[in-house]
Amino acid sequence: MGAEAAPKVRTLADAAAVSDALADSVIGLGRECIASHGRFYVALSGGDTPRTAYALMGARHRNALEWRHVHAFFTDERFVPPDDPRNNAAMAVREWLSKVAIPPHQVYAIPTVGGQPAECAERYERTLRRLMTGHTTFDLAIMGIGTDGHTASLFPGDVAALSEREHWVLAVQAPLGTEPRRRITLTTPILNGSRRVMFVAVGEAKRPRVAEALAGANLPATMIRGVESTEWLLDAAAA
Repeated sequence: MGAEAAPKVRTLADAAAVSDALADSVIGLGRECIASHGRFYVALSGGDTPRTAYALMGARHRNALEWRHVHAFFTDERFVPPDDPRNNAAMAVREWLSKVAIPPHQVYAIPTVGGQPAECAERYERTLRRLMTGHTTFDLAIMGIGTDGHTASLFPGDVAALSEREHWVLAVQAPLGTEPRRRITLTTPILNGSRRVMFVAVGEAKRPRVAEALAGANLPATMIRGVESTEWLLDAAAA
């Protein structure tokens, strides 16, 4: 499990400033990790919030890292084909990873073809366990928070997924009204093995859940803590 120290909170003027700060943080930590242990393992969230930061790293920061030492993973995935615009990995590849010199085989997309969700989850878990050694998993996990308090595809009320202690990857169903419902998500055991966790939230719609999370409410987002640090990057509206 991650550390119990209080999360650090950084409040910035607007969504653009949050994107700048996230991009700078990823590049800075990537340099530190490559210098200290020769590689940078980063788990990426999907959705609209990190999209601008990913685009910055594919443009402004495209020469800022030794990309051959970077390995990109994903915190969750909608169970849609890789060419579906809702696919998280496809978005990150389009905005960022295809524009830098990261070896394609070091982009570990969650599989969504060639089997049912549970089978694909098992395949991704095997990949992760083959690559992860030691007491930590990712150097950095980038997380979001939904207006219901979910993070990755760990949703409030999903007792089985939230109480999972053995599997690192699960096939889950989002609540009614959240499409697409079929998802694959990382679980708390692997996410809480991350050296650092960085939550990113922008917009007034996120404010109530952000406030609850920072107050320690029982939400999926509050279950994720980094081994070394947990940080929240917020714009003024979300804060």
